[in-house]
Amino acid sequence: MKEFLTPEQQRYAVESGIPIAPAKARTSIYPFLSMEVGDSFALNSREFREIVNVRGAIVRFNKEHAPMKFSLRLNRASGEYRCWRLK
Repeated sequence: MKEFLTPEQQRYAVESGIPIAPAKARTSIYPFLSMEVGDSFALNSREFREIVNVRGAIVRFNKEHAPMKFSLRLNRASGEYRCWRLK
């Protein structure tokens, strides 16, 4: 049988009528929102971790905004990764 604590025994006071705090807006370090179709940006490194981070940021961005299509590609001549907005 479950025991219930009396109000005097409870650690936390229950209060009513307190408005909920606004959610913190998530900001991205990547410029997805300002990109037009055909725009691109270079990644800072060729590390696999950064590529994974950009892909995850694209997924989160598309959940919160109108879905856009992006592509990450390696330019073998220059050795840099770039992210393009396709749609």
